[in-house]
Amino acid sequence: MIRVFPANRPALIDAELHLPAGPTISVSEPGVQAQNRTYQDLLQNPTDEENFDRLVTAEIFITDLNGHRTPVLPADRYSRLSFSPNGTYLLVSRLRKPYSYQVPYTRFPTVTDIYEASGQWVCQVHEKPLIEALPKGFMATQTGKRSIGWRNDRPATLYWVEALNGGDPEVKVEHRDELFELPAPFDGSPRTLAKTIDRFSTVL
Repeated sequence: MIRVFPANRPALIDAELHLPAGPTISVSEPGVQAQNRTYQDLLQNPTDEENFDRLVTAEIFITDLNGHRTPVLPADRYSRLSFSPNGTYLLVSRLRKPYSYQVPYTRFPTVTDIYEASGQWVCQVHEKPLIEALPKGFMATQTGKRSIGWRNDRPATLYWVEALNGGDPEVKVEHRDELFELPAPFDGSPRTLAKTIDRFSTVL
């Protein structure tokens, strides 16, 4: 599987030669307080956004050993693609707007879907909103599904984790996270695999 820039992709904008159409405006929601780490190399203006779009937009192909390409998915802003262990399904995450100048792209809105290997849509797994504000604390995290992936010891079984305390480490609960799994064809009810006292990290 390969990502290829669309044939009609525009050239990147030279920020030193491009005059902005207006000022960069940042809006703070009244009554909302949040702390964020200091990140480097964030988007800073609409020109950065446009260049970012042009760099992450790709078409998806499957290629054989002879170099023959078969198109699978059309041009979009893909952030993640992974086949199920049996090669039958494709887990696809796409970036969506609005973008942010406060946090990196990993916290931009994202839609995650499952496709057949041929490119036929199967179902939506999750729709994550823009995450600019998180609770305070080292173990703070988002609500909803996160760390979505394939179980390596199953042909086509998804796993993901969800916070049980709203992602807020100050909320005292018996278990902070719950790990779920859902096998193909992904139309049943998820099964609980485990609950963790501390924040979940990964599945090996």
